[in-house]
Amino acid sequence: MRGFLSNFRLTRLSVKQLNYCPLRQIFSQAQESEYIYKNPAASIQLPKQERKRKRALTSDEITLFTTNPDLSADEKMFVFLILYCGLRRGEALALTVNDIDMDNKKIYVNKNLIFKGNDSEIKLSPKTDAGIRSVPIVNNLTDILTEYIADKHDCIFTMKDEKTMSKSSFRKFWERIMSKTKAYAERTKKSLGDDVTPHIFRHTYATSLYNAGIDVKTAQYLLGHSSIQVTLDIYTHLEKENIDKTQDILNNFFSQKTDEEKNQS
Repeated sequence: MRGFLSNFRLTRLSVKQLNYCPLRQIFSQAQESEYIYKNPAASIQLPKQERKRKRALTSDEITLFTTNPDLSADEKMFVFLILYCGLRRGEALALTVNDIDMDNKKIYVNKNLIFKGNDSEIKLSPKTDAGIRSVPIVNNLTDILTEYIADKHDCIFTMKDEKTMSKSSFRKFWERIMSKTKAYAERTKKSLGDDVTPHIFRHTYATSLYNAGIDVKTAQYLLGHSSIQVTLDIYTHLEKENIDKTQDILNNFFSQKTDEEKNQS
């Protein structure tokens, strides 16, 4: 029985199937009816599902998205906002001109666009209470944002009819961004992963906060995490990656020293 369960491929679907698997109930009924002495499934625990680690964009990927001359103004603006502000997709799509304070260099995050079927609606609150926040407008974003909102009056991302994006319109919007960037990657001979999503940009922002030395409590606020544990998990993972890199650097350093000493002897 344990072997049977451990050999299962633990996708979300199969875990749900196993949770509702009638084996335990079947054996329990057989035990009550005295067909068997003991329920062999009673003490079986499901193996824990391994969580896939989120990744950040590579330096090549960041260059591709920020320098791609083929992106439209809307596409480039969306990319820059999620990269340099760490906004969730719905937070970026719900932004209005009034949320952007160029004088104080801040973006006020206080709404969230959600999809219902193919339609969309703006909720006057982000994903969580902690999502209500102000995010600094960094220098990389200032000029492009100032120019972009100059002729905007309300929502900064809309369809042609000035309505907020529907689910299908956003899907096509994102597909165009990826298609153009893949073509640009081929021309410039840079690598672009097939797994890039808007959320990877958000994780890239979190990684940038860590690399810039931003403390975890401030990072929690800027990312709009309701629990500091979520932010700590990201920072802890990044610290482990740094330790692993340090090991490689030290190995290379000491190997080089050893070679130099051998050459001198």
